[in-house]
Amino acid sequence: MNFEITKEISGDLILFKVAGKILSHEEVDDMDDMIYTALEDVEGNPKMILDLEGLNHTNSTGLNHFIRYFTKCRNKGGELVMINMTPPVLKLLEITKLIDVFTVAQNVEEAKQILNDL
Repeated sequence: MNFEITKEISGDLILFKVAGKILSHEEVDDMDDMIYTALEDVEGNPKMILDLEGLNHTNSTGLNHFIRYFTKCRNKGGELVMINMTPPVLKLLEITKLIDVFTVAQNVEEAKQILNDL
């Protein structure tokens, strides 16, 4: 499966669903464009959910981009919540200790609750 990303907007909440594999910068060009554009278009504090249920594999390239999105959200006074992580992605976040940096939830409902409590 090639890399795919979709976007859903509901009020002030932006949900991105990621599927496939992230192995190189070329694969995430569309994701960068979509996420950075969405962050620029948001008035106020962005509330973003990154659904990784379909992400089968990533390496340091994917982690690097996730850190950038997280930082951009925080710099705008918002928050990014990662949900539905597959075992390989979760293991990579645990090994790199990024699991303690990112805001992580089990599903969309839990992520919405976290974002609403901000």
